[in-house]
Amino acid sequence: MGDFHCVKSGSEKRGLRASTDFEAYLSEVLAITEGLHDVQSLGKEAVAIHSAVGSGNNRMST
Repeated sequence: MGDFHCVKSGSEKRGLRASTDFEAYLSEVLAITEGLHDVQSLGKEAVAIHSAVGSGNNRMST
């Protein structure tokens, strides 16, 4: 038997490229949303600390 070579059609190649592009896009979206979760956590901590310190009583008068 001879070697069998799989030749992909143009639509199959575009489908594979689209799949790869989608995977890259999804990876970026997941990285961004992970970062947003970190920002949200830091914001919640800042609000808690700000409230514990007594935000209204410690303002400097100008």
